[in-house]
Amino acid sequence: MTRSASSLDALRVLRLPLSLALMLAACSPRPRIELANLTGVPLSSVVVSGTGFRHEVGDMPAGATMNFAVAPTGDTGLAVECLQSGALRSHPAAGYFGKGGWEVHAKLLSDGGWQVDGKLR
Repeated sequence: MTRSASSLDALRVLRLPLSLALMLAACSPRPRIELANLTGVPLSSVVVSGTGFRHEVGDMPAGATMNFAVAPTGDTGLAVECLQSGALRSHPAAGYFGKGGWEVHAKLLSDGGWQVDGKLR
């Protein structure tokens, strides 16, 4: 058997496990974010971000909750920027979640605080 023939055999043997790994990675659920506006006032131009992603949420009425998925490229926290009564409000990354099936609950609070909790689904 020549060297190139044995290399081809090795590739054929690896094809199935590699294909399965790629399929499982593609099927892994993206993290779901639930963002609540508990500030008591409407927010505009809301944007959340983390490692490898930026998601434009848009406007959020007072008391609104938005749900969406993001696609981080690694372990991350969640940061938020928005306009509140015309002033820029920015919070650095908080909480922890990763690329797989995480559920993240984030709250913008009336006292100006920011709360983020992540857990695996």
